[in-house]
Order: sequence, then C-alpha cells, then structure tokens
Amino acid sequence: MFPITLDLSHLNIMLVGEGNAASRRLTLLKQAGASHIAHYTPANLPNEADFDTVSLVMIVDIDETLAARLASIARSKRILVNVEDNKRWCDFHFPSIVRRGSLLLTVSTAGKTPALAKAIRQKLEQLFGHEWGARVDDLEIKRLTWKAEGKDFNTVKQLLQHIIDTSGWLKTL
Repeated sequence: MFPITLDLSHLNIMLVGEGNAASRRLTLLKQAGASHIAHYTPANLPNEADFDTVSLVMIVDIDETLAARLASIARSKRILVNVEDNKRWCDFHFPSIVRRGSLLLTVSTAGKTPALAKAIRQKLEQLFGHEWGARVDDLEIKRLTWKAEGKDFNTVKQLLQHIIDTSGWLKTL
C-alpha cells in the first residue's frame, strides 16, 4: 500500500450501492470535497459507457457476483476500484479518518483488521481535539505571510518548526 490524499473535487466518482453503507460512503465523499459523484443502485446499474469518464469506482453492499463484474469493467478501463470488504477487488482501501479542519489523520491496516484501525482512530480523536483545525489555519496564515514577505523555504520551515516546538501542543500527547 502507498498512502496518498486525493483532492476529490477534481475527480469523477462512481458509487454503486444502497443502504447504510452507501449512505455513509456518500457522506464521507461529500465531506472530503467530492462534487462529481454518480450514484447507482442495484436497481439502476451503470452500463459500460458510464465508466468512460470516471476516475474512481466504489462499490458497497451489493451482490458479490455483480460487484466482481463491475470491478472487472473498471479495471479493464484502468480505473481504480474499491469493493467494500473484498480485498480481491480493491486497488485501494479506505483508512479510518480523524478530521480536524484541514488536519487529516488516518490509520490503515491495508484492509486486514478494520477493527484495530477503528480503535486507533478513536484514540487519535481523544488526543487531537477540535482546536487542531484552528492551529492548522493559524500556521497556514503565518506561512503564507512569511512567503509573501520573501522569506525562503528553509527560513519559513524553521519559523514554523519553532512555533510547533515552543507551543507545547505535542508535549501533551
């Protein structure tokens, strides 16, 4: 596995599924900034041409044979696909997420033990409160100000590190 974060606002995403699992995935996608989501259900499945403009395919809570067929179409078109709880058909996995504004903390077991990832996420939620979102925003403002003043990359990095080191934020973790 190779961890990355994606700007979903630029991607066309296909979600196939219904019920609670699909609703949760749809909510998470929207929270992450996805704006181009084509949602299909088993009663209204995509045809092969519907895959032509898609960047990612997510399949949740549908019949395994149908999920495998859809995943096969996606892979034949070189589209990344995730079939929930079926590692064989997953090109990527979803980590357990803690979101504090722009701070995104994730935990993954590469799909091996989601329960452990969830337990670690719950601990991170306790350690990193909502104040971390404002801290990220404050540091961004300082960073952009120093860059606008003409400070070089290394100087800005050192100034930010000084704030982080002297703030005591990480000492309490």
